Amino acid sequence: MRPDENTSYRHVLETIPGIGPVLAASIIGQIGDINRFRNAKALVAFAGLDATVKVSGQFEGTRNRLSKRGSPVLRHSIWMAAVSAKHFNPELKEFFENKRAQGKHTQVATGAVAHRLLHLIYSLWKENRPFDPSYQWSPNSN
Repeated sequence: MRPDENTSYRHVLETIPGIGPVLAASIIGQIGDINRFRNAKALVAFAGLDATVKVSGQFEGTRNRLSKRGSPVLRHSIWMAAVSAKHFNPELKEFFENKRAQGKHTQVATGAVAHRLLHLIYSLWKENRPFDPSYQWSPNSN
């Protein structure tokens, strides 16, 4: 029997298009216990995929970047998953194309996909539910 024929050992992350067994193992290894994070925003911050905010007095910066304050291995794994998911996951592909249509640079749009993918990962892992493309998922539900 080939390893991919037995699905009893698969993690819910492997059901997301764009995340295979190697990326899933890397993500799981870096996150550890999903219950350490009280919400998806905390997981995004841990991965360093949250935006920096530059504010001083009345000045508010508009050129915000990724904070990169979290795990570089997790950030790299999520980024690779986002690059793959924007091609193979129909919902994330549409999201990426909408960001590009708004005039966002490819890297900025990929960062938005990575951010959204982390919200999806948090939701699926927390509920122990496999990915279902017909499920009406909202990133603000967590």
